[in-house]
Amino acid sequence: MPKNQAKIKVTENGPYTISGKVPLSEQTIIPNAEGDPYQWQKGKEYKTGEKCDLCRCGQSKHKPFCDKSHIKANFNGTETAHPETYLKHAKKTEGPELTLTDIEELCASARFCHRKGGIWTLTPKSGNTKTKELVIQQSHDCPSGRLTVWDKKTNDPLNQD
Repeated sequence: MPKNQAKIKVTENGPYTISGKVPLSEQTIIPNAEGDPYQWQKGKEYKTGEKCDLCRCGQSKHKPFCDKSHIKANFNGTETAHPETYLKHAKKTEGPELTLTDIEELCASARFCHRKGGIWTLTPKSGNTKTKELVIQQSHDCPSGRLTVWDKKTNDPLNQD
C-alpha cells in the first residue's frame, strides 16, 4: 500500500481496522437562526497513528476506539448492504440543472436536507443560483451518503470530496 493511503477493513464481528494515518475528529451539528442544522463544527481530535481499530459494536468504553467489547457482547457484524449499486437503488428527483439521487434507508437523521423547505422541494427549482448552491450544500453536509447531487450537463457528482 502506498504511503499514507487510507484503507478501512471491516473485520468479521469486530471493529473497523483503519490504516494509513486517517485523521479522526468529533463533529457537532451547529444550527442556524431558525434552529435548522446548518454546519459542522470540528471538535476533539483523536490520534490514530498508522493503524487503529474503531468500535463497531457500540459497547466500547473507549469510543471511538475498540476495546474488544464486541467479544463479550457477542456482536453480530453481518453486513446488510443492499445488493444493487447506489444508482440502481436510488430514487431520482430532477431539476433544471441538477439531479438528486436518494436512498432513504441510508438516512442518519442529521436533517441538513430539511433547510428552506427541503432538498426534494428545492431540486426542481434549482435553476436559481442561490437555490442550486443550497441544494449542493445540503447534499454535501449529508453524513450518511444518502444524497448525491449530479450536474445534468456533465453527469458528474457535485457533492463528492
